[in-house]
Amino acid sequence: MKQLIKIKNSDLSFKLNLNYNNVYSRLKMLLGSKASLFADITTKSTGTTWYSEDDAEYISLDQAPKGEANNLSNALSSEVAAVRKEMMADSELSKYVDDILEIPDNSFVFYRVLPTGGYKFVLTGWGCRFIHQNATVPNSGFIKRISHELEFPEEKKTTDSGKPSITEILKGMGAAAGAGTTEKPEYGTTEKRVTTNPDNSGTSSSSSDTQTTSASTQSTGKSKEQPKHEVKRQKVSVKVLDQNNSGVKGEPVIVRSSLGDMNLSTTDDGVANIGELSYGETFSVEFPNLQGHVERSFEVIPGVDIYDAYIKKLIKYSPVLFVEDQNGNAVQDYNVKVVVNGQDSIFNSGMDGVVQLPTMQEGQKFIVIDTANYANTEEYNITQAEAKTPYHFHIKRAEKAKVGITVLDKSGNPIPKATVDLAIGDTPCQQITADDGRAEFPGDVFVAGDIPVNLTIKGKGQIKSNLKYSPDNTEYTIQLQDKKPGGDGKGFNWKWLALIPLLVLLAWGGKELYDRFTYKNPTIAKMEKGIVLIRSEEYYSIDLGFDNKIKKGQEELRYYFTYDINENEITALSMHLEEIPLEARVGWGTGFIVSKDGLIATNRHVAAPIPPKGVENMLKQIFIKNKQEYEHKKNELNNVLNQLGTLATLQPGPARDKYIETAKELDEVQEQIDILDQIIQLGNYSPTPHCDISVAFVNTIIENPYSKEDFKGCTKVAQAETESYSEKDVALIKLKDSKDLPQDFHVFTIPKEDILDSDVPLGEYKITVLGYNAGPSLANIKGGIHPQPQPGVVIQNDDPFRVTYNASTLGGSSGSPVINEKGELVAVNNSGVSIKQGFNFGIRAKYLREILDDYESKHDKK
Repeated sequence: MKQLIKIKNSDLSFKLNLNYNNVYSRLKMLLGSKASLFADITTKSTGTTWYSEDDAEYISLDQAPKGEANNLSNALSSEVAAVRKEMMADSELSKYVDDILEIPDNSFVFYRVLPTGGYKFVLTGWGCRFIHQNATVPNSGFIKRISHELEFPEEKKTTDSGKPSITEILKGMGAAAGAGTTEKPEYGTTEKRVTTNPDNSGTSSSSSDTQTTSASTQSTGKSKEQPKHEVKRQKVSVKVLDQNNSGVKGEPVIVRSSLGDMNLSTTDDGVANIGELSYGETFSVEFPNLQGHVERSFEVIPGVDIYDAYIKKLIKYSPVLFVEDQNGNAVQDYNVKVVVNGQDSIFNSGMDGVVQLPTMQEGQKFIVIDTANYANTEEYNITQAEAKTPYHFHIKRAEKAKVGITVLDKSGNPIPKATVDLAIGDTPCQQITADDGRAEFPGDVFVAGDIPVNLTIKGKGQIKSNLKYSPDNTEYTIQLQDKKPGGDGKGFNWKWLALIPLLVLLAWGGKELYDRFTYKNPTIAKMEKGIVLIRSEEYYSIDLGFDNKIKKGQEELRYYFTYDINENEITALSMHLEEIPLEARVGWGTGFIVSKDGLIATNRHVAAPIPPKGVENMLKQIFIKNKQEYEHKKNELNNVLNQLGTLATLQPGPARDKYIETAKELDEVQEQIDILDQIIQLGNYSPTPHCDISVAFVNTIIENPYSKEDFKGCTKVAQAETESYSEKDVALIKLKDSKDLPQDFHVFTIPKEDILDSDVPLGEYKITVLGYNAGPSLANIKGGIHPQPQPGVVIQNDDPFRVTYNASTLGGSSGSPVINEKGELVAVNNSGVSIKQGFNFGIRAKYLREILDDYESKHDKK
C-alpha cells in the first residue's frame, strides 16, 4: 500500500461539502474488478488518507507534464466511461453513477505509466453523496442498506474472475430481501458477510455462524433460527471546530441517534459527549444557532471515538464611526441615522465626533444616513480587516470664514515665525505667523468678546496681549508698543525708586496669602502640557536552548513574535525581528508627568508588558503546522526526483541540473524539519518581553507615527508587581535625556491619601479622562498633537484595585490620568469593555503612589 494524499478533514469537508468515513471500502466491494479505479481510505478524527493498492509511484494529475495532458485526459475518460457503462447496466445503481464518479478537480486524480504502455488511474476524494443516511429515515443511505441487507441467493452466478458482477450482486440483494428466509438485522447491529458453503450445495450461511440446518429442518422446509450477533458499541463524541480549526466553546448541538434526541452544549475544548453507540450506526448533528440549521451526518467507525464537525463562526465586532466634515475634521454633536438589518437608530457624535455603533457580525452591512441631507448616504461592510479600525462618514457643512491675526513690531513691520496662542475657554488654538506676519485661524473656534492672546517671539520671549473679537470682523492686527521711560515721554522720575522695597514686600506678602488661602484649579489647557503620547514598540522573544546548524558554526536559535492582548492571538512570528512589520510591533498609550525631574506615569501593559499566559501552546501549534508544511514540500520534491529518475544524473543537461537543484532544496527542507522536530520536542519555552518606549509632548508635529524621529527616548524605571492587568497596572518611565522636557510642563500631584477611599457619590462625582484616544490619528492636528478630554462620572467604587466610570475612551488612552474637578488625580485609566462604550476602568491612584514613593526612596539613597 502506497500513500497518495493526506488531507485535513476541515479542508476536505469545506471543499466538497461532505463528511468522509469508511464507506469507500464498502463501495469497492460492490464494484468488483473495477474497484481498482478507487483508492483505499483511512479516516481519523483529524485527517483522511488515501492509498493505492500497490507500492508503485503515482503522480498527481495536476502535476503532469503539459505534453502528456491530452493522452492522460483521453485515457482517464476511457477508463471512467468503462466503469460508467457497467454501473449503468443496473437499474438501481444507475441513478447514483454521477455521484460515485464525481471528480472535484485534477488534484484528486493520480496516475502512473504502466511498463506495458498506457496508464493506470486512481481516484481519491470522490463524491458518493448518496451514501449518507437521512437523519429522519433510518437505514435510508444506499451503502447502509447494502452493508446490512446484502446476501447472495443460491442461484448466484459468478464472473470469470470468481467475483459476482455488479448487476448480479444487486439482483441478489433484491432476491434476498424478498425471500423471507433471511433475518434482517436491526438498526445498529453488526454487519453480515455472506459466503457459499464449501460443499457447493448452493445453500448459504452467515460467515459468523458455521452451524448447518438439521435434516428435520430441511424436511419441514423451515429454517432453524440463527444465533444473534453480539452488538459492539463504543463511546462517541463530536468535536465542533471553526474555520480556524479551533474548538468552539458553548455551541448548542442537537444530536439524533438510537439513543434519542439530545440537546447538548460543547465544552471549553469544543467537545460534546454523546454516549455509547453501535458500530456502523449513523448519527446526525444539528446546530440550531447557525443560519439554515446546519446538519452533519456521521457513521460510527470502530476505534474512532471523536468526530469532527466544522462550522463557520461569525466574529462579532463593535465598530466605531468617525463623523467628519469635508476637510476631515471631527464634527461634534451631530446626528446620523444608522440602519442595521432594516432597523434604523439615531446616534449623536458627541463632543469628540465619534459614534459607537451596535455590535455586528462579520459579513453584515450597515448604512449611515446624514439626517440633515438624506441624499448623503454611505453603505459599509463589516470585515475582519476593516472592523478593527474606525469607519469614516463625511458630511458637508458650511465653513465659517477664516480669521486672520497679523503681528507687527513697533515700526509696523510684520514679524514672521511668531507663535500666536489663543486662550478660548478650554480649547487650545495655536498658529505660527507667515513671512507677512499673518496667522490664520478657523472661524468656528472664536466666541464674541475679549480673547487673551499669548505671543512668543524669538529674542523677546512671551508677550501678553488682548483681542476683542466680533463676528463682523475677520482681520485683526496686534502691534508691539515701545514703552518710553517715565510713561509720559519726559524722562524717568527717580523718586519712584524709594517705593521699590515696599512694592516688593507687598508683592511677596500677597503671593504668600494667595497661595495659602486660594486653591488654583488647573485648566485643561494647562494640564495637557503634562500629558505625553507614548509610542511603545513591543515584541517577545523565545530562546529555545539549543544550537542550530543552518549556518557554519553555531548560534543560539531565537524566535520573535508579537501578540494581541485583546484578540488573544499571536500576530507575527519570525527568526528575524526586522521581518516583523512595525505596524505589528508599535502600539500607543498615554502618560503624564508626576515629578519635577520628569518621571512619567502610565500603565504597566503599555511600558512593561506581562508575558501572555498560554502562549507556549500557541507557539507549539504554529511550529507543528510549519513542520507539516515542510513535510508536504518534502513529498513534492521527492515526487519531482522520482519523475526525473536516477538516469537524469548520468549526463549533463537540463534534467541533471534540475535533479541537482531539487536534491539540494530537499536537503534544506529536511534540515528545517529536523530543527522543527527539536523545537516541538523541547516543548517548554517561555517568552521574554521587550518594550522600546518613546514619548511626544503637546504641540509636537508628528510626520510619521511609526518612525521614532519625532519622539523622545525613555526607559522604564519602576513597575508594580502584579500578575494581572486588572489589578496594579501601573509603571513609571523616565526620559533618557532630561533636556527633552518642555519648559512649561505641568506636574500632576498624586495625593498622599486615596480620594476613592472616602465616600464619593456614585453617578454624581465628576471626573475627566485626559488622554490620546486612538493614538496620533485623532490627536495629530495642524498645530501639533493634543490629547482629548473625556468627561464622565464614577459609577462603581467597590473594587479594591479599580474604579469604574462612564467616560468614553478608545485604544491609546491607556495610562491617561483620571482627574476630578479640582485637577486631583483619582486613577490611571486602564481598560474598557469592548462591547460597550462608556464603561471603563481606572487603577486607583494609591497604587501609583506606592511605586513612586518606593522609587524616590531608593533614588534619594543613591
